[in-house]
Amino acid sequence: MVAAVLALLLLAPGPGPSPGTVDRETGEPVNLGLAAGTNTLGRVADPLAFLRVHEGPQGADLTGDGDLEDWVTFVFDARTGQLHGLGELQGVDLSAELVALVADEALGGADLNGDGDRGDSVLHVFRPGVDAAAVNVGLAVRDPGVFGTRVVFAVDEQAQGGSDLNGDGDALDFVLHLLDGRSGTVTNLGVAVDPDLRPREGAPVRIPGGRIAFAVDEAAQDADLDGDGDRADQVLHVLDPARGELLSIGVAILGAHAQALAPWASEGGPDSSRAPAGPLVFAVPEGGARDLNRDGDALDDVLHHLGPDGPRNLGLALAPVQHPLSPPGRVGEVASRPGYLTFLVGEAEQGATDLNGDGDADDVVRFVHHLEDGVNRPLPGGGPDPRQAFAGERYLFDPPLAYDARARVVTTMPLAGRTIGARGALAAFLVPETTVDLNGDGDVSPGEQVAFLYDARLRRWTATGLAHAGFAALGEAELALAVPEWRQGGVDLDGNGTVSDDVLHLVDLATGLARNLRVPTSFATTQGRHVLAVCGGTFDLPEYLLVRDGGRGSSDRIRRASTPAWPWERDGDLMLYQVHEQLVGRDLNGDGDQADRVMHAWRFGGAGPAAAAR
Repeated sequence: MVAAVLALLLLAPGPGPSPGTVDRETGEPVNLGLAAGTNTLGRVADPLAFLRVHEGPQGADLTGDGDLEDWVTFVFDARTGQLHGLGELQGVDLSAELVALVADEALGGADLNGDGDRGDSVLHVFRPGVDAAAVNVGLAVRDPGVFGTRVVFAVDEQAQGGSDLNGDGDALDFVLHLLDGRSGTVTNLGVAVDPDLRPREGAPVRIPGGRIAFAVDEAAQDADLDGDGDRADQVLHVLDPARGELLSIGVAILGAHAQALAPWASEGGPDSSRAPAGPLVFAVPEGGARDLNRDGDALDDVLHHLGPDGPRNLGLALAPVQHPLSPPGRVGEVASRPGYLTFLVGEAEQGATDLNGDGDADDVVRFVHHLEDGVNRPLPGGGPDPRQAFAGERYLFDPPLAYDARARVVTTMPLAGRTIGARGALAAFLVPETTVDLNGDGDVSPGEQVAFLYDARLRRWTATGLAHAGFAALGEAELALAVPEWRQGGVDLDGNGTVSDDVLHLVDLATGLARNLRVPTSFATTQGRHVLAVCGGTFDLPEYLLVRDGGRGSSDRIRRASTPAWPWERDGDLMLYQVHEQLVGRDLNGDGDQADRVMHAWRFGGAGPAAAAR
C-alpha cells in the first residue's frame, strides 16, 4: 500500500517535468508533489536534499498505518531526479554522498538496536544510488554529524543496553563513534562527549586536512586529560577520519564567555556544508590556576591557535562580547582567513592595558595574528566599533582604513561608509552623500547612500552611481542592490509607470558595470556565484523568485516561491523551495485543491526557465 501511495504521489500532475523527475538538459525546476506544512523541514547538500513532511497536508496515508498523523522523510537526488520515501525516519544531517537519519523505536514498535526495549533513537544511513533503503546501523545515538562519506556520532551507553563503551566502569556516557559510509565499518573511538554541545561550544567541526575537532568531557571519561589535577574540563581532541587516528591536544577549551571552536572562513560557519575549513581558533579558560596571558590574574579566556606543530598560545584574552557573523564575512569575536587570524581583545581582560594608545584601558581592540610570523598586531586606527570590520581573504577593511594581513595600513579611503562585504582584495561600501552628488540625480541628500567598490590591491575606487535601499549583498561575481526609484532621480527604472519601486540592479565586480534587471524586488541575497532575489509583488506583477548565476550571466524566474522571508534552502547549485498553489492557480500535488504550498527542487546546472527581466 505504501508503494502504491508513493507511486501515485510521484506521478501527480504539475507544471513542467513530472514530479520526481528532472530535465537535466534544461535544468527545469522539479515539482516534488509534496505539500509543505508549517513545520516542514529541509536540508540540502548538492546534489542531495532531504525534507520531512506531515501526512495531513498531503491528504494521504504515506506510511500505511491508517491515519494522517505521521511525519515522513523524503530524500531527493538531483543527479537522477529520484525522490526516495524513507517512512518515519528523521533526517538529521547529510553530505553530497549520504544521509544520516534516526529511527524512533516507539513509532515503529520494533527493537532496532537489539537491547530488548523499544525506546531508543537508532542510527540509519542512506546512500542514494547505492542503497535500496536506509541501512540500520544498530546503535542508539544522539545528533550524528556527516563529514563527507563518514558519520561521527555519540552512542548512548544506557540506551545501548547498558554497555560500558569507554571503559570507565559505568554505562552513563555518550561515547564517540565513527562510521565509514562506504565500507559500513563502525569504529568506537572510546571517548565520552557532551551530546548537547553546539558546534561553537565543542561539538565536532571540520578543520584543515580533512580532520575533525571536538571536545572530550573529562567527567564522563573519568580522566584528567589536560593534566590540571581535576576532571571537570572539556578537552580538545582532533580526529583524522581517513586514518582513524585520534589525537588529544591536551588543553581545555570552554570558557564562560568564549567561543570554544572557531574554524570560521570567508563564508559560512562551522556547520556550513560548503564553508572551507579554516584554521582552528579556540579559547582556553585559565580557571584560576594559570595565567596564560601574563596579566597578573588567572581569570581570563585566552586565545590559542591549532597549528601543524600543536596548539599555540596567542597570549591575549578574548573580549567577552557577542556579535553574530551576519551577513557572511562580518568579523565577530574571532575569524580566520588564509594566512591570518583576527579577533577582539578586551583591555580590561588584558590586565587593564591600553592596547590602542588612546590613554584608557576600557576598550575592545581588534588584533590581527599573522600565521607565518606568529606576531599579534592591533589595528592602529580602526573604526569606533571594531566589531563592524570585514575581512577578505587578503585584506581587512575597517573604514576609513584598509589593512593587510600584518595589520599594516594599505590605504586610507577618501570615502568612508558602511561596509557591505569583502572578498579577497575587494570590498563594497555604501557612502552617504554629504557635499557631493554621488549618484548623478541632481541633488545632494545625506539620506542617500550610494554604492562603491574598492580594490585594496590596486587602491582604486569604482563608483556605481546607484543609490541603495533595503538590502545590498556582495557575491563572488556581482554586487546585488535594491535601487529606489525615488532616490535615483525619480526615474521609472522597471518600466511599470510608477516611481515608487525598489528595482534590482547587479554590479559586475570585474568591470564595475551595473545592469538594471528592470524588476521590482523586496529582498535579495548572494550565495557563492548566485544572486537570489524575491521580485515582483506590485500591482501588475505577481511575486516570484529570481535566481541569477553570475558565472553564466542568465536570469532565471520561478513564480512565487513562498513568502519573501527566506523561501528556500540551498547548497551549491541545488535549491528546495515552496510554491503557493493559490498564486499559480493550479493543483500541484494532486489532492483536488489549490490551497497548498508545494515543495519544489531546482538544480541550476542547465539553462533554466525563461528570464524574468522585462
